[in-house]
Amino acid sequence: MAPGYVVAILFCLGDNCDLVRAEPEASYPNYKACSEAASRNGAKLGEIAARERERGREGEIICLRERLPVTGPDEERRTLPEQSPPAPGIPAGQPPGQEFRDCDQCPAMETVPSGEFQMGSGDDASERPVHRVKIAAFGIGKTAVTETEWNACVAEGACPRTSQENAEDANGKHPLPVMNVSWDDAQKYLQWLRHMTGKNYRLPTESEWEYAARAGTVTAYPWGRQVGIGKADCNGCGGEYDPHLPVPVASFPPNAWGLYDMAGGVAQWVEDCWHRDYTGAPADGSAWISPHCGERVLRGGSWRNPPKDLTVSSRNFYDASVRYPANSLRVALTLP
Repeated sequence: MAPGYVVAILFCLGDNCDLVRAEPEASYPNYKACSEAASRNGAKLGEIAARERERGREGEIICLRERLPVTGPDEERRTLPEQSPPAPGIPAGQPPGQEFRDCDQCPAMETVPSGEFQMGSGDDASERPVHRVKIAAFGIGKTAVTETEWNACVAEGACPRTSQENAEDANGKHPLPVMNVSWDDAQKYLQWLRHMTGKNYRLPTESEWEYAARAGTVTAYPWGRQVGIGKADCNGCGGEYDPHLPVPVASFPPNAWGLYDMAGGVAQWVEDCWHRDYTGAPADGSAWISPHCGERVLRGGSWRNPPKDLTVSSRNFYDASVRYPANSLRVALTLP
């Protein structure tokens, strides 16, 4: 019998995190049922979290696979290791989705569950106001599109050649993300994918991208409140750094939903037009499109950016027709 899901609370003080099973006797058959239970029992969970906040610790309510060895709220807590696979700062376990690939040359995809979240932050004027958004389930690339995947489209004359770098690292295992891609270039790749598969491949909307990057968390980075050291590829993230190239895809652990490099590496185009803030933004997960849209949104930051540009809420933009070395894409897919 497949393991169920349990409601848990992740308490963090800096990079030191403890995991508490909020309902020791309860188990739910799927992620959606667990999320609904967490919402129903918000008052009780809030009381548990409030006791810890008095000690300076912040709590995040999450749903995890039942096989995780978490403690009850009145038992001794287990301290998580600083980097606990598959995601730093988040206990190990399968994401609430399923990996798939629609063709040999297509990007590997992950299903993202439906849900609601608070989008934005108070850190920058462009990220305000914080607003609640409802997201339908969708598919999204496990990584940014790689040069190997892009060059399959180039070989058929459907995409322009945008980068002359080697498609694989020294070991020949992990390809680099494609670089120097304009928003218009990205549309050509998506059109090719639709032709190859007969499915509705597209760019993620801005709200879908942030929802997927957060993966149920509310911290500045997918792994916690601080950028830490060596957890992403950026100018100031620590670890090895090449100012000329990003690291190969999947060089760092994925977030809680199995997605790699949602922070750093290459900046990722989304479908939305650029707006200077979220005043009037849609709340249904759709793209925010305006007439005569010449500038499109980029998310995630890149290896050329400082850590502050890698937060899950940080936003940037560029002219849709212009290529820039740090700009790339991650594909999305509307599910039936």
